[in-house]
Amino acid sequence: MNSTGSDNGYGDYTSLSVNLSSGSTYNLTLSAGIVGVATEFWKVWIDYNQNGSFADPGEEVVSYSSSQIGWETSTFTVPVNALTGQTKMRVSMKNGSSQTPCELFSTGEVEDYTVNMNGINAISETNFGAISIYPNPVSTKLKAEMPEGTENSIRIFSITGNVLKEFQFVKGTFIIDVNEFAPGVYFMEVSDIKGTKMVKRFVVSR
Repeated sequence: MNSTGSDNGYGDYTSLSVNLSSGSTYNLTLSAGIVGVATEFWKVWIDYNQNGSFADPGEEVVSYSSSQIGWETSTFTVPVNALTGQTKMRVSMKNGSSQTPCELFSTGEVEDYTVNMNGINAISETNFGAISIYPNPVSTKLKAEMPEGTENSIRIFSITGNVLKEFQFVKGTFIIDVNEFAPGVYFMEVSDIKGTKMVKRFVVSR
C-alpha cells in the first residue's frame, strides 16, 4: 500500500516494488481525494515485454472512471508470456477525460512503480537450469539447448498470448522452423516434468 500526496503531477515511486507471477490474477485497489463534483479516469499499465513502452497489446491492465470518494478494486491477470525480471508499472489518474500512457495533463497525477516479474510459479531461470536459444534475432531456424536428461513441454506464444506451437522434447538441442512466423516478438515457454516453468523471448526478423 502506498499513500501519496500531491507530487506536482508526477511521482517517481520506482524504489517501491511488488512481486508478480506470470499466469496469476491480482487485485489492485485505488483511491483519490476529490474536491467537489468530478469524474476521475484511472488507468494502469505494466510493461510486460520490457521494451520501454506501455502501448503494446495487453499492457493496459486497469481502465475505469469514477466520481466516488473511496477505495475501488480492479482485477487483472498477468499473461504467461510476461518477461521475468524488473519492469515498470504506471498508475495514472486524470480529471475529466481518458488519458494515454505518456500524456501530460493539468489536473491529476501519474505515478511509476517497479514490478518484479518472477515468471510462472515464481521459478527463475537459474533454478530451472541452463537453457539457451540462438540465434536471437532469428530469421529461419531457432535452436534451443536443454539440459541433458530433462523432459520438457514447449509452447510458442505470440506477443498477444496466442499459442502457436506446442510439443514435447526430451533433451539436448532442438530446432524450431520460424519461417511461418511473421516478423515480430515471440515467447517460448518451457515446462519440465515437475511443473517448473520459464519463458524465453525471441525476435523473428527477415
